[in-house]
Amino acid sequence: MSILNTHLATALVALALSPLSPTLISSVARAEATKSTFQRLSPEDGLGDVEFKHLEINAKGQYVAVTRSQVYVGSTIDGSLRKIYDNRRTGFVLVEDDRQYVDDHWYALTFERIGTRMALNDNGDFVILSNSNIWVGNVAGDSLRNAFEGDNHQFYAVGLNQAGQYLAVSNRTLFGGNVSDAAARVLASDVPGTFGTVTIQASSGNWYVEDGETHMALNEAGQYVAASSRALFVGNVVGGEAEKLYEEARVGFRHVAIDSSGRYVAVSVKNVFGGTVSP
Repeated sequence: MSILNTHLATALVALALSPLSPTLISSVARAEATKSTFQRLSPEDGLGDVEFKHLEINAKGQYVAVTRSQVYVGSTIDGSLRKIYDNRRTGFVLVEDDRQYVDDHWYALTFERIGTRMALNDNGDFVILSNSNIWVGNVAGDSLRNAFEGDNHQFYAVGLNQAGQYLAVSNRTLFGGNVSDAAARVLASDVPGTFGTVTIQASSGNWYVEDGETHMALNEAGQYVAASSRALFVGNVVGGEAEKLYEEARVGFRHVAIDSSGRYVAVSVKNVFGGTVSP
């Protein structure tokens, strides 16, 4: 055997007999820990007659999954899944529809807005909207609490910050509160125009659907900006009523946004606006 081969064989034997270094073991452990995985959290045959419509997850791996009338909570860390609410009369899905008469026939369009009626923060607090209710809860809990109920409301969207403060809009009313509060508060009512986020128009057999408008924004300090189609409001969730800063019949607000210091921007069909919310 050559000198080179003899040294190589000796080295291989020494490596085989010696324990793995801590660095190598740590690298192997990290590789196993970061390996991608996939698992079913629900039963093998599913959850029965359900159809999920909303889903939110936070930085701790806690999640809330909502069907038309049921609420499930769980954790991606321990693989848990629990149903904490089930009521067939509750409508967690925003449904818009319209009809038009064409060639001696009525034609209908039904549009479901998915994902806008729920918010979850990193503390496990969440807010869910139904057609006429505001529901609050926590992933660690076993039930929902009704923070508001009103027959004349059609809720559209909700925002929630890490302090548990939330902002919600119905067709013509702005609500605010904290998940720890007994009830939500009305911040503005009978607003000019509507906070509606879905537009459906029908003409001559054609349908036009516009979705995705953001008519409210909330920051971590509780400051907010909210715009109906005709007016803009600002305020703080922990304060009193909203302050109306602007109104114009044909402005057509589409989106609003606010930063951490209370500076906001709003866009209408043809204009851009900006300002500051007082502390």
